[in-house]
Parts: sequence; C-alpha cells; structure tokens
Amino acid sequence: MRLNMNKSTQRLLLSLLLLGITACAAQSKNGFDLTDSLVPTNTILSGGPAKEGIPAIDNPRFVEAGQADFLQADTWVLG
Repeated sequence: MRLNMNKSTQRLLLSLLLLGITACAAQSKNGFDLTDSLVPTNTILSGGPAKEGIPAIDNPRFVEAGQADFLQADTWVLG
C-alpha cells in the first residue's frame, strides 16, 4: 500500500520514528540504567563522551599566571 504524503508529513513521521527509537534506546544510554528515571526517557538525548570517557586529571600541570601563554589578557578564568 502506498500513501501519498507531502514532504512535511514525511519529515514529521520520520521525526516521530526517530524519537521512538531514541526513547527505546534511552533505557540504557551510555551504560546508565534509566528504567526508574524521573525524567521521561524520550527527552534524554545522547551526547558527549561515553560513560568513563573523560580521563581523570591525575597529574595536573600548574603554571604561574604570567607564564600562561595560552591565555589572553582579557580571558576570564575561575580560580
């Protein structure tokens, strides 16, 4: 059976399909169990690195403010 749909309707249906796929996949996004999530899982989007994907800074390198050649005079920093 072939349905005649305009481009807007096709895009809407594709978006709804992708949202449904995302909602199903969101039950275990990035290794987190979201079964009892207080936030609707269909609103949770994947993004950024995976779980444990950001390495710890075990040996940070510190420099004096005057030696921080990677900063500009008007760069804001939090200290």
